[in-house]
Amino acid sequence: MKQNIITSSCIFTAADSIFFNTYGISFIKSFSHFNAGVEIHFHIMDPMDVDILMLESLPCNYSVSYTDETLKLETVETLKKVLTDKTDLPLVNQVKSAFKFLNNYDTTEKKLYKLVDGQNYRSGRFVALNKLWDGQNIVLCYDVDTICQGPIPIDKILPNYSQGCLLIKGKFVTSLTVFKDNSQLLRDWGNALETYIKTDKISFAFMDQNTFIKMALLYDVEPINGHYCNHLKSGAGLVVTGKGGTKFNGKFKDKINLWKN
Repeated sequence: MKQNIITSSCIFTAADSIFFNTYGISFIKSFSHFNAGVEIHFHIMDPMDVDILMLESLPCNYSVSYTDETLKLETVETLKKVLTDKTDLPLVNQVKSAFKFLNNYDTTEKKLYKLVDGQNYRSGRFVALNKLWDGQNIVLCYDVDTICQGPIPIDKILPNYSQGCLLIKGKFVTSLTVFKDNSQLLRDWGNALETYIKTDKISFAFMDQNTFIKMALLYDVEPINGHYCNHLKSGAGLVVTGKGGTKFNGKFKDKINLWKN
């Protein structure tokens, strides 16, 4: 069912049409299977009509937004000028750092568009959550390329503070973020990401994660154990999230397809 505001405790994710069809269907089916009675909310960005029909048939609530194509193209032109003029060396370095992950694209323009487009979708998850969530209940926000493997004690995952994040090797990783009690960290973070999307700050590599790490210094953030969001090859834990090349093939992709079909 389409929903314009999240008023219940829920498990949340977001993606564009491509990632919805690749991972989102399995996300919804696996989480709803193991967590009966818990709301699953899927936010889809730039959907096709067939995506909405599919969401209507799945055990979830959903919401919809559209990215601004004109703004993306304008940002690409701004960043092209930055690279040409070389007057803002920190920004030039940020863009070149991001290019390390875009070797499959053969022109600067294509790399910049992919950078801007990808940042819109990755950060758009938290921008959307900030707008949708009424702040009254707990929300678990996962990466879309995630499979649930057991029931999650949603009301026990964040006992001490109003915000939490997956902790891996001493570093916060936004594959899982958790918020309750109208978390001010989410409000500030979502607003900041929305601003960055509209400026050349979108060039930050891993913009969503790096801005979270910076803002987390201002708040009490609860470390979330990897049991709730496991990146390990062993596949153990209540939830497994695909990372790097593992998300496109092998055992993880087999699990995705099993749930999808």
